[in-house]
Amino acid sequence: MKTGRLLTTLRRVAQDRAAWWALAVAASGLLLVEVNVLGARSYQRWDFSTGAQFSPSAPSRTLLSGLVSPVEVVVLLPLAHPLRVEVRHMLEAFQGLSKQLSARYVDPDRDAAEYLALAKEQERAARNPSEAGGMPEAALLVRQGERSWFVSVSELYAVDAEGQRRLRIEPALGEAILRVQSSERLTVCFVTGHGEKSIDDGADDGLAELGKVLEVKNLEARRTPLDVPRPDLALRDCAVIAVVGPKAPVPGEHEKALLAAAERGASFLLLLDPIVDARGALAGSGLDTLTARFGVTVARGFVLERKPDQRLPQGIGEAFLAEIVPHPITSGLSSEDMRVDRRVLLVAAQPLELAAGGTAVPLLMASSEAVVLDRLGSEDDRPEGLGGKRPLVACAARTQSSSGRELRAVIVGASNPADSHSFRDPALVGDRAFVEQALGWVAARPLLVGIPEGQPLPAGLALTEESLGDVLRYVLLYMPGAAFFIGAWVLWRRRKAEARFRSEPAAPEQA
Repeated sequence: MKTGRLLTTLRRVAQDRAAWWALAVAASGLLLVEVNVLGARSYQRWDFSTGAQFSPSAPSRTLLSGLVSPVEVVVLLPLAHPLRVEVRHMLEAFQGLSKQLSARYVDPDRDAAEYLALAKEQERAARNPSEAGGMPEAALLVRQGERSWFVSVSELYAVDAEGQRRLRIEPALGEAILRVQSSERLTVCFVTGHGEKSIDDGADDGLAELGKVLEVKNLEARRTPLDVPRPDLALRDCAVIAVVGPKAPVPGEHEKALLAAAERGASFLLLLDPIVDARGALAGSGLDTLTARFGVTVARGFVLERKPDQRLPQGIGEAFLAEIVPHPITSGLSSEDMRVDRRVLLVAAQPLELAAGGTAVPLLMASSEAVVLDRLGSEDDRPEGLGGKRPLVACAARTQSSSGRELRAVIVGASNPADSHSFRDPALVGDRAFVEQALGWVAARPLLVGIPEGQPLPAGLALTEESLGDVLRYVLLYMPGAAFFIGAWVLWRRRKAEARFRSEPAAPEQA
């Protein structure tokens, strides 16, 4: 009797599918909790991307394992930026290797208040409050204690000779972490002694605002006179040497000191205005051997822009908006897909020439309608003629010293982009962005731990007529058809189970 009642009860429980479903959900939830606890205690990450793009290399693992104090990475890329996803994946991989590393995301568009507060904080840290309150052009801010280091967008990738982009997110992050761990700051030496502009000059044509930017970027700006008995010793500790707007030719002895600094591994930022003598003739800068070291010749001339939509209304064309050539330094400047006008305004620029087969590449150019004067007071083209070519006014070069160290140089045929006026006037944001990114590019150093760059990324999406047909069939036929047949199969199975259940006779109750 009791056995029959027990069997009846078990059959009723078995027939109650709702109870079984509830039990299954509870068991699944318990299993999920256990899996999460296990994953939190023993973190493991798999990278199935091509070339393991998001997996830290062995040098990065060594660097992160040696962190003994907290390091914070603030991502300043907008939510829609194409590199934000790659940066997030690499940061997650870094955080999995060290609990001392934390990440925070600040979108300049959506988190405007937090972004501005961060900018003010960096100004106070630099002890140079600025009325403009702007943040330097940066993609990442890495901080450890009171030390900070900015990583620009141009440092997150490199472009090879074939135009392919190679990600440098891991090397850029590793270098920034090394920078904030070291109390040593890179020194940018501003040469004086030939009428150059000074970082101590707060006037509109001075460089005081540029000095503030360097402080925020954790770079030390130093005024370095060369009219001393041993100019080579004055440049001994300079990582970057800036020559901005000399009004007199540089003597040969001083140029030899600059060349010796280049052989030691110093990089250069040269912003050279045309030098005019008392008779109105254009003189050389005295840096011909130095610029030739990077495959660049500073031609004696004066660029006048004739294209109406590039020259300013006032003047004779000496002030014009330069055409931008794609390069990591110019990545933050105006392009067709940008909403903000960030063109570079040049005033009184002289043309540059690149040596054939050299490593120098153009950055800024005048239009094909521009002319070049060989002396003031004359508006004739140069005697040899331009041949329809656009005058080059800014370029970048990479080469190696005798010790094997990489040397970088940015050479511009005008000095006005570095003026304080360019940093104070919102209309000249293009000049400011160009100078900041040029400084970041020449100050970049390869990591001592040797983190490799990522594999080249294919740009664009190639769709043929055949592939478009495949997409059409998948979207209109295969996917809806698969959903229909799966739904029909599930409905058939459900109705079959219900019919079987109804056909089974109920067990009689036993007294």
